[in-house]
Amino acid sequence: MPSRRSLVILVLCALAGAGALSGLGFWQLERLRWKEALLARIADRLSTPPRPLPPASGWRELANEEHEYERFVVEGVFEPREALVWRATGKVPGEMSQPGYWVMAPLRLADGSHVLVNRG
Repeated sequence: MPSRRSLVILVLCALAGAGALSGLGFWQLERLRWKEALLARIADRLSTPPRPLPPASGWRELANEEHEYERFVVEGVFEPREALVWRATGKVPGEMSQPGYWVMAPLRLADGSHVLVNRG
């Protein structure tokens, strides 16, 4: 027959485990809300028409969350060099489901600044 002390320890361990699992469950729900908001923001940004890229002096203001996934139109000339960037297998079906490389190339703009372009 288990002693009273061992029963108390067992109950405390069960309560601690239940608390930990509940905390993880609430964390997952919070993460779901964050992910759904992110996907909605991406869909909203990708549905708006692209706008002209501001001059290089204004790029620092683009480096915040307010401009994530925003689309821009640029014109320039590709430099004669590229970099292959390995990407692992993705979980998205279709063309992104296999491992491969992205071809990254610098695009020289009319003002002499450069933009790195993922050419696929």
